[in-house]
Amino acid sequence: MSLILFIIGFNILILVHELGHYVVARMVGMRATRFSVGFGPAIFRYHGKETVFQFALIPFGGYVQLEGLTRDRSSTGQIGDATGATFMNFAPWKRAAVMLAGPMANFLLAVVTYTFLFGTTQAVTFDWRHEGTNVVREVTGPAKEAGIRPYDIIEAINGQPVRTFGEFKRIIGKTGGQTIRVLVRRSPDGSPPSVRRIPSEKQSITIAWPTPDPAHWSRTEVIELKADKTAKGYILGITPDVARFGSEGWLDAARLGCLETYAIVKGMIRIVGRWFEGTEPVRLASVVKMADTGADTLKMGGNWFISFLAILSINLGIINLFPLPALDGGRLMFVGIETIARRPVPHRVETIIHAIGMLLLMGLMVVIVVKEILEKFE
Repeated sequence: MSLILFIIGFNILILVHELGHYVVARMVGMRATRFSVGFGPAIFRYHGKETVFQFALIPFGGYVQLEGLTRDRSSTGQIGDATGATFMNFAPWKRAAVMLAGPMANFLLAVVTYTFLFGTTQAVTFDWRHEGTNVVREVTGPAKEAGIRPYDIIEAINGQPVRTFGEFKRIIGKTGGQTIRVLVRRSPDGSPPSVRRIPSEKQSITIAWPTPDPAHWSRTEVIELKADKTAKGYILGITPDVARFGSEGWLDAARLGCLETYAIVKGMIRIVGRWFEGTEPVRLASVVKMADTGADTLKMGGNWFISFLAILSINLGIINLFPLPALDGGRLMFVGIETIARRPVPHRVETIIHAIGMLLLMGLMVVIVVKEILEKFE
């Protein structure tokens, strides 16, 4: 079921991306002969006035087939005017607008998604950061063996009060692997604590913070445990619940949606920059890895899954702006060359370059998929 929901969600992102291309292409007068979500044979097809709309068998991708985009510049476009309505017969700025429309649609979808999450106080990040609480969401390893349970509230470690997961980690880091005494508050029936909305120090932000009712959460326990030492530091095996961020109104929610989208775009660009600097290893993921991550976030809650799809939408927009053949950014690069040189690259040459780029990208994707599948059997 999780895989099906991920496929549906991912195809919504593809649909929005291709819809951006299609709408702007039609606005500038281009003729779209086919609008496809997915690749391969069509499993559903609708013949419009000029365009065939379809869902195809392989549900990981899509395209808008514009008249003349993959044909010679001399193609006439089949609409009867003197100049032709083929892609290459349009002004460079119109072609650039069509290529930019897909990624921009993905960014706009992220803004709308985050606006909804902030407006309903269900955003799990602000400025692309989580705010860990002192409520346990999942427990493994030493903590589980010692008796800590999900929804326990960690109130103190060795007598030091704990209010956030950041404070929790700082205290654990100073213990040097010694046995610690953890004071937890526990619900008698194992239910999660209620959530209270509190104003943040940041203007127009509210935070939904898990807050137990003292009348029903009066039971406390002192549990002794010792952290495991790993290469990343001392680990107890506790995953915290996170605070939910909200807004004081829908206008503020829209503003926060724009800010969150911008923060993630900026963060992703910084990551790519570190790849080129060599200060961070390049990490690529296929739909196999994305589906696994989507299933994990779905288990954590619908708001996590929606947030994950928003990040994927931004990621899709950024990747398509890379100046690589077969991507939107690659076609924008050729438009830029034409603008600077005042003459286009021969259309046949450009078509061959994009075809080679597509083959290389598909080959890279196959390698990544095989690698990820093999890792599952290790």
